Amino acid sequence: MPAPTSHHVTIQNLRLHYTEAGEGDPILLLHGFPTSSHLYRNILPQLAKTHRAIALDLPGYGLSDKPLDVRYDYDFYTDVLNSFLDALGIGETNLVVHDLGGPVGLYWAIQNPGRVPKLVILNTLVYPETSWAVKLFRPASATSS
Repeated sequence: MPAPTSHHVTIQNLRLHYTEAGEGDPILLLHGFPTSSHLYRNILPQLAKTHRAIALDLPGYGLSDKPLDVRYDYDFYTDVLNSFLDALGIGETNLVVHDLGGPVGLYWAIQNPGRVPKLVILNTLVYPETSWAVKLFRPASATSS
């Protein structure tokens, strides 16, 4: 069974950590809060039997940079994911999302539908409409930044 290896890549002045194993069609795995790519440590070797499996530490998590001068919003993560995949030479990738990685990954997939042939959603947040709690939180967070 192929063992995952640890790597770093620098994009947009961010040093990102990821673990990778295998060859073939890529699968990008996005973790939730408050975890990291370590969440997928036992899954990567299984996926690596037939795919290039990549688990990214999202910015702010794990061994990736945690900049204090950025806004961790959907546009930020979309730019990071596009740049990350471009740096690895990946055009299309299957996508696995969990927890916080769900909204981040789903937003990215909606912005890049041609890059995501298959999607796996694990225990994440998906709502057809914004909840009343988020609607109340949004104005408060906008004024505090």
